[in-house]
Amino acid sequence: MNQINTFSFEGSRPVRTIEVDGKPLFVAKDVAEALGYVWQRNLVGHVPSELKGVKPINTLGGTQAMAYLSEGTL
Repeated sequence: MNQINTFSFEGSRPVRTIEVDGKPLFVAKDVAEALGYVWQRNLVGHVPSELKGVKPINTLGGTQAMAYLSEGTL
């Protein structure tokens, strides 16, 4: 399972990340909310598939499949 790291984007909401193959992946919902958007899965619909995906992430509520964005997408 993927280890979660959290940081604060410019003092706003926390943004969760995981590292896969030495590269950071950012939880899409956290990025959207940090930028002031209301999260909806179709919000990242225009992002090319090679720059986004879904990974299992451990949360307080158990393992969840979360949409992620690669660093290049940001």
